[in-house]
Amino acid sequence: MRISIEPSAVIETSDFSAYSSLMKHEDRANRDPHNGGGKAHILVGLSSDERALDQLALAGLLAETFEATVTCVYVQPPRVDRTRHGGVDAEWVAYLQQEADVVISGATSWVKNTWPRVDFHTRVIDERSVSRGLRKISAELGCDAIVIGPGSHGGAGHIGLGSVAHNLLHTSLVPVFLAPKGYAARTTASIDRLVIGFRDTTESHRIAERALLYAQQLNVDAELLTFVLRSTKISGARIGRDPEAMIMAAVMEREQEALSAFVQQHPAVFRADRVSSVVIQGNDATDAMSQYDWGNGDLFVLASSATETLNRVFLGSNTHALLRACPMPAVVVPRGSD
Repeated sequence: MRISIEPSAVIETSDFSAYSSLMKHEDRANRDPHNGGGKAHILVGLSSDERALDQLALAGLLAETFEATVTCVYVQPPRVDRTRHGGVDAEWVAYLQQEADVVISGATSWVKNTWPRVDFHTRVIDERSVSRGLRKISAELGCDAIVIGPGSHGGAGHIGLGSVAHNLLHTSLVPVFLAPKGYAARTTASIDRLVIGFRDTTESHRIAERALLYAQQLNVDAELLTFVLRSTKISGARIGRDPEAMIMAAVMEREQEALSAFVQQHPAVFRADRVSSVVIQGNDATDAMSQYDWGNGDLFVLASSATETLNRVFLGSNTHALLRACPMPAVVVPRGSD
């Protein structure tokens, strides 16, 4: 079931100074010019297999859109110093070096051929945990966002949340962008629409307003999207024939009212010709996602759960399920981030 809600007013917004990027960073002006200077800075955690192309495709698109610097990091296992046993294993070190060289050279070649204008850098670090290594480099370089690819067990055409994604989506201090499996084969030249996951929470309102303003700055369409998912079926001898339908209808009405209220409270970010809103009901996340009319140029924007520490990304159960079923690139923005 899909119900659209149209804005009732058209008011232009002229000041985007506070919304220069979805990846704002307070210290951008003081950055080392060798690490991107005052530009936005995107960190990519490279995989050693074909999933790296999905990561690079999304990172290149974001770099073109945000005029950002990209640093690709390959995190390899540490070279353990076994001094008591004759020192570091020379064959192990040689293997690590060879694998790192292959990954980095492949990424460099692909980016130069596909996104030749992107300011591109590479790093190789030793760390037992890939997610910890990415957080460490992100903090060191003052990065504005982290891009990761699909998990190894994710289905084709969807975002698969592997161990690295799970860790970053609970600990990252910057927005985390996720590429679906096979994205490199269908990457568009630009972001054409921001699809903004909307819930009636303070954090979701804040991210929605910011994303809508940025959609205007990018001159792209935007749509507020609320999913209503069935949780459990209701049954009982003394209950009416379809109590679940009554309850779901009430929930749908409440969500529609919340969206309408947001539209009325923020007329400056709504343009009837470029912004729309919709509520979709589904049996589960996969069913709900399949009902939405996704486009290849879409970016799904989600706010972090309001239950987690300020300035960290965190996923609620519904957000987690929706991400797993999402066929397009997505970004999860930390709670309280600028």
